[in-house]
Amino acid sequence: MKRLIEALDHPAWLFSAEGDLVADNAAARRRAAGLGPGGGAGGDAGGGPGGGAQAGGADIAARLRAAVDAVRLGAGPTPIGDGAPGDETRIGEVDWLNPDDPAAGILAQLAPGAAADGGADGGAGEGAGGGEDARARALEAELDAMRRQLAGFRNMADSAPGAVYERVDTTDGRWIYTYHSAGMPDLFGVTAEAVAQDGRAVFRNIDPAEVREIAAKAGAARQSGEQFELVMNVAHPERGPRSVLLSTQPFPQPDGSTVWYGDMADITAQKAAERRAAQAAADARRA
Repeated sequence: MKRLIEALDHPAWLFSAEGDLVADNAAARRRAAGLGPGGGAGGDAGGGPGGGAQAGGADIAARLRAAVDAVRLGAGPTPIGDGAPGDETRIGEVDWLNPDDPAAGILAQLAPGAAADGGADGGAGEGAGGGEDARARALEAELDAMRRQLAGFRNMADSAPGAVYERVDTTDGRWIYTYHSAGMPDLFGVTAEAVAQDGRAVFRNIDPAEVREIAAKAGAARQSGEQFELVMNVAHPERGPRSVLLSTQPFPQPDGSTVWYGDMADITAQKAAERRAAQAAADARRA
């Protein structure tokens, strides 16, 4: 999901269900430079619009933050306006990325016409007329295209064996799964809600000593940037002992966070077959 956001040409932001900024792109950083990860906007973001035709970066950041908070409180799709109070032009929208899955996060986008630096596209007289309608249509088309693309990816990932995920390790020590396919929580014997609240919930059914070994290998991989694999032993509360193969790779980010892309598979049957084969070979040598 982070890569999809970064690939967009127009300003787009992805927030966690708790309202923390977890992904944006170059156009977004130019348009709302005051919007910092995990917090509010900087600068003079606390006040209202400056009265010009194009809100400044700090003001756009404040409006984004207010819209994200409104969505979290149940307001539904929330528009982002530009201009003086009472004479605003709708230039963007904030909404749940997937209303049926809050863990997927909150998506904020500005219409492509609002992406230009230093001023809105079009003339000053377009605010309430065709310019606004055109930007609204462009925004809606972008939202629909992105949601279709995401839905297709989710359907493919959810239908495949095992699970795939994207996780952000933040600079303050949190794990945020910005995406995981439907089967991932069950591999660890936990719920999707538990993972959304705390990414480390995936370790609840793994021995603490093994968790420390996993953390050490992950730390080494973070330093080297190399992919690594390991088998995790999960005491599944419903299906008993399970063996889960993890393959993952870290991508350190300029802000100090780390994005992990990985896939997992339940290899319990494979490991059991290997043990049976090894036992049979040992029995044959003793015979």
